[in-house]
Amino acid sequence: DLGRLYRLLSEVEELAALRTTWAQTVKWLGAQIMQSASDAEQSKGVVPALIGLRAKLTEILVVAFDGASEFALSMKDAFEDILIAGNQNVPAKLLARHVDEVLRAERACADAELEATIADLLGIFRYLSAKDAFEAFFKKDLAKRLLLQRSTSEDAERMMLERLRDECGGGYTSKIEGMVRDIDLSKSVLADFSSNPDVRAALDDAGLEFGVIVLTSGLWPPQPTAGGAVLYPPVVSKLQEMFAAFYKAKHAGKSLKWSSLLGQCTLRASYESLGRKELVVSVLQALVLLLYNKSDRFTATDIQQATGMAAADLHRTLQSLALHKTVKLLSKEAKAREIADYDVFTLNTSFTHKLYRIVVPQIGVKEAHEEEALTEQRLFEDRQHEVDAALVRIMKAQKTLAHQALVGEVSAAVRFAATPADIKRRIESLIEREYLERHPTQPATYNYLA
Repeated sequence: DLGRLYRLLSEVEELAALRTTWAQTVKWLGAQIMQSASDAEQSKGVVPALIGLRAKLTEILVVAFDGASEFALSMKDAFEDILIAGNQNVPAKLLARHVDEVLRAERACADAELEATIADLLGIFRYLSAKDAFEAFFKKDLAKRLLLQRSTSEDAERMMLERLRDECGGGYTSKIEGMVRDIDLSKSVLADFSSNPDVRAALDDAGLEFGVIVLTSGLWPPQPTAGGAVLYPPVVSKLQEMFAAFYKAKHAGKSLKWSSLLGQCTLRASYESLGRKELVVSVLQALVLLLYNKSDRFTATDIQQATGMAAADLHRTLQSLALHKTVKLLSKEAKAREIADYDVFTLNTSFTHKLYRIVVPQIGVKEAHEEEALTEQRLFEDRQHEVDAALVRIMKAQKTLAHQALVGEVSAAVRFAATPADIKRRIESLIEREYLERHPTQPATYNYLA
């Protein structure tokens, strides 16, 4: 029916009304989907619904409207309007979260299927105005996938990065690619380190495996750090010192800072009733559990003195080991959830689990919503810096410019939809810091101060 209507109207050159109705329909359908964006559970279906809507509309565009460029442009504009309504960061955050789910999916898929999935994701990505917000949330999720080895396919990660680079250019993906490069370089650095005879002897004597990932601080999103001076077992401290000496000899002028909150350990445990188990734990969880090779009973104060953990890190670690519903490796004598210095923790000898390799859950330093709030705060600060840089760059070139012209040039220069009010605030800030001044006789015009 749409096809016949299109052909009839095209004969009399009256397609404008149909194109307007088409755009309005696309906006209405998209708005219905975006109503779920504010609900924590329902928002998970927003991106798949948008992908499905885009696929259906593309089919209509090709079959009914003969792929007419005017109708394609109306569809593009309508989708962009859908995604800029309300908080522009929300669609970017939801898309980044869906990409993370796709790249962490346990079900392996063929290359053709993976390419089609990524193409669908990029189809929605093109409509985003806040592409910098997508980058910030994507980097946050990528860091977890890389550091905690949650990505199921390196090829999928590289394919996603290649498509983003093709779409936005190398500048957009430079830091993201740097994160992946850090992982690759760390593998070669670790291989060189492990080939040293002294290192091999130390590892053989200790009966453990040692892995290190060296992160370039300017490339990665800010990571949580442990409070206090964490005390590692002597054999681990020795290996850390050996690696630090090896790395500094290879990279003069660079310093290393160990991050105990980002590490992961695999412990082998023997239970009388269960036999041998492998426990995948955080570094702080491992430090606590290793104490129970010496005794079956410790107070929270004993554990803090033995590990050097800050109180907040200790409390989160003990809660994760003693209060989880299914993976409870320690027993807490007091029933309260809060941890007191005098609380006693004993090894849970009645622990049972059907799996041989058990991933022990952690309590993060920050919950997911707090992480997202921090990401948005850093994004806001980055945007301020980007607007400031654009203002200074434009004014340095122009020397004198009217307010409206300056706002227009800045809006075109930045990667996100900056409102005139936001730009005006940054202009006021630059005037206060004496980068700009108002024209003496024309208040709506600014001069650059060299």
